[in-house]
Amino acid sequence: MIYINEIIEIRCIIDGEKKLEKGVMSKRTIIYYFSKEYKIQDEKTLGRLSDIAFIKKVNHRDILLKQGEIPECLLFQIKGIIGGYHVDEKGKCHMELFSGQYKLPISVTCRPKDTSSLTLEALTKGEVIVVPKDAFWELALESEEMMKLNISMLLNALNLQTELRRALIHYDIKKRYEWFLKEYSEINGKISDRYIASFLNMTPESLSRVKKELQGEKEMKKKQDKAVYDRIAVGERLRTRREMLGWSRAKVAEQIGIVDKYYADIERGTCGMSIETLIGLSKLYGMNMDDLIYGQKESGDILQEETLLRGMEGLSEQAQSYCLKMLGLFMEGMKEAENMSMTNNEK
Repeated sequence: MIYINEIIEIRCIIDGEKKLEKGVMSKRTIIYYFSKEYKIQDEKTLGRLSDIAFIKKVNHRDILLKQGEIPECLLFQIKGIIGGYHVDEKGKCHMELFSGQYKLPISVTCRPKDTSSLTLEALTKGEVIVVPKDAFWELALESEEMMKLNISMLLNALNLQTELRRALIHYDIKKRYEWFLKEYSEINGKISDRYIASFLNMTPESLSRVKKELQGEKEMKKKQDKAVYDRIAVGERLRTRREMLGWSRAKVAEQIGIVDKYYADIERGTCGMSIETLIGLSKLYGMNMDDLIYGQKESGDILQEETLLRGMEGLSEQAQSYCLKMLGLFMEGMKEAENMSMTNNEK
């Protein structure tokens, strides 16, 4: 029999082991993070970092630091997105910082007693490594790797500010957004556009306009990439239409004034064709240019073909073949009548 006090004691032991296990995992995560992201290899330095730092979970809209406060810690992002914004005297927010760029810690000042010019807010759910600032500087004075890391972070921060200033001063709004997509690809689509618009010093309406313009260009390029002249595909479309009409290659070649072998090579896709031949085939087969070259039918052509095919549904293959041959003869007769009419008009 297990008494209630024994159950409580067992529960405390289990909870304690879980906390201990969680603490060990946190230390391993911190060591792995600084060795992977910042290339710190010295075991003593990594051990000290894991002792002074801890992992903090953050929720969307959590305030990590307020404008005007003296920051006591450096924050290193593991997961999520954190933004830094300045509130002016009129109460308007100006987004000036996003986490993650250049693997910089989320810090707004380097000197120990300086107040923060920004408010740091979690824009998504995530995790950060929290390192007390004083302990970080003490370790930097003791460790050559940490001193190099500190210098590297300062240079990267300067480089980031230079790039941002250049983008805001010299780029138009479209180029600014393209720069953002390149430099902050991991952020785009995960946060509100109003944050991005503020960061790029434009209105949300301007950003929306630019996004629509770029989307239109992307769709146009996609269409252009698809619209490639494919000789084999063109030949296949010509062969399909000719067989549907029940015509021979020789008959088609005669109609448009070219030799049999030339037309046979066009159908096989082994050669291209002149503009005159292309126009002749387009008229002969009753196909528009986009359909013939790219396989892109106009809506009217699609409707007519679907109507014709629906009319032949239920017929045997022999009857369908007969209908297509009759249609070919009808089209041939219409073209001869049209040619005679044009000849009489010329007379």
